Amino acid sequence: MLLNKDQIAERLSTTPDIARRVLSAHGVQPVDLGPGRGRGKRWYSSAVDAVIHRMHEEAQEKNPQKRRVHVGPHLVRGKTVKQLYAELTQVTPSQ
Repeated sequence: MLLNKDQIAERLSTTPDIARRVLSAHGVQPVDLGPGRGRGKRWYSSAVDAVIHRMHEEAQEKNPQKRRVHVGPHLVRGKTVKQLYAELTQVTPSQ
């Protein structure tokens, strides 16, 4: 199935001009059916879908899901944060 500029824009959720530029940047060129009503440039739907899929895969590679790492107790000189806080906030009698 061949898509016109409005249909590729709808598939890519953008404007026709940006959709054409994105497809061109990914090496997808339109077929020109010539001048006349209902003719003009058309893009093969599977090629448009392949570009969308490729863009999605590239985005996943750039932003891998961060794994949460369990962090044990933070020790400073062998003491936990709680122990250090208690030690540092002890009130000493002033003379």
